[in-house]
Amino acid sequence: VVFEPDRRVALTIHFAGPVTVSRVAWKAWWAETSSKQTAYRLAAAEVSLSNDDFRQDRRAFGSLRDEGPHPSWGSPRDYEVTGTGTATAVRVELTPHPGTAVYLAELHVVGSAPEGETTVAYDITRLAASRDALLVGTGGGDLLALDPATGQVQRTTRFGGAVNDVAVADLDGDGSEEVVVGRRDYWLTVLGADFAERWSRELKYYRSPPSVNLVRTGDLDGDGKPEVVCGGENWRFYAFSGAGEELWNYESVHASRSGVVADLDGDGKAEVVCGTHYYWVSVLNGQGLPQWKASFGPICRDVAVGNFAGDGTRGVIFGAGDGCIRYYSHDGKPLLSYNTGDEVVSVLALDLDGDGRDEFVGASLNQSVYAFDAQGERLWRTDLGSPPVRLVSLPTSRGPQVAAITQQGQVVVLSGTGRVVARSDLGTPLVDVLALDRELVVADAAGRVCRFRLPSEN
Repeated sequence: VVFEPDRRVALTIHFAGPVTVSRVAWKAWWAETSSKQTAYRLAAAEVSLSNDDFRQDRRAFGSLRDEGPHPSWGSPRDYEVTGTGTATAVRVELTPHPGTAVYLAELHVVGSAPEGETTVAYDITRLAASRDALLVGTGGGDLLALDPATGQVQRTTRFGGAVNDVAVADLDGDGSEEVVVGRRDYWLTVLGADFAERWSRELKYYRSPPSVNLVRTGDLDGDGKPEVVCGGENWRFYAFSGAGEELWNYESVHASRSGVVADLDGDGKAEVVCGTHYYWVSVLNGQGLPQWKASFGPICRDVAVGNFAGDGTRGVIFGAGDGCIRYYSHDGKPLLSYNTGDEVVSVLALDLDGDGRDEFVGASLNQSVYAFDAQGERLWRTDLGSPPVRLVSLPTSRGPQVAAITQQGQVVVLSGTGRVVARSDLGTPLVDVLALDRELVVADAAGRVCRFRLPSEN
């Protein structure tokens, strides 16, 4: 975050209850000049604690000064103050050198809750499923494996940063699945099914802090074993072998926001579709070489691929921040651009009518879900009554249906013709959803994971 020159910055972090704080750490850039004709140099920092939101209780936790000089730009500098104190709020005040500004990259508060108490519910970020477990990633760095039938915790592990994304695949062909984790603290980690670490790789700083935003798997070289692909905040997509060897990286320009690893041209080797925060998408072959680009945006929110032509190729669907659902052939020919009027946050390909070819659907923040056939003709639109978060394909005895979750807490299931066949309201914003054994698992912003069974006749 860039602040105004000569501005003293005060940042306050609130907790749901008293916690013991042991360390406050942050990263900030030091630069003598920039494209904004502004220098960024932190001069001093003060950290204080409070149990009444700083109305009367204000206790010094620690302070520091930085007189410099330091090399300009490069990686952001590390700062920290340590101590011990109990508080319900922490305030960090940052003062720049005269005539300069604060350019903050990260801020972390480290400590613990009282033993035996849970003061804050899990901040759930991602759901995934393995053969025998429901996997839950959190903003606090926890990864939990739940019994899919009961929801009981089977095992847990904790990382040094938030879990941004999770994927599951048998990377070494031994019949046992590995769990791939994208972490906000710059690490890509692969675990065994027992959560024992197989390997980890740290992404390097380039343009932006290298948070691992997304992880995918797919067979890039046609040998029958999947490779690992990840997209970072650092403007790059990476490919790794199942054993952790870096195969290539590609500068996709601006932070990764979406991606798919799938065989688009039917040659038995997967391509990589790289969606970013910028004005285009890059499609790479298995060696990381560009095949074609699509220009639109800004922001490619989601990507899906489907069997639209019936010839073994897969077309590509994009949901964009400019409000459009876009449809391209496997080799990059634009076939449809449909403007919904608001950001398209989720897209999905599935065979809605059972004819052997996929249709595709897109969810717009205008509260609507749209469906199109393989020729790009619109089939229907359904109003959800709330802005959507994500779509998934739900297998049923009547064929696949479309499940949607919304920002206001609704779970909505649509038939292949767009009719609402099931609806539930959790009353809390929803963050993720997946289909599991013809049922839905949903995570909400209150830290709950709920499993839904659909009515037998819908």
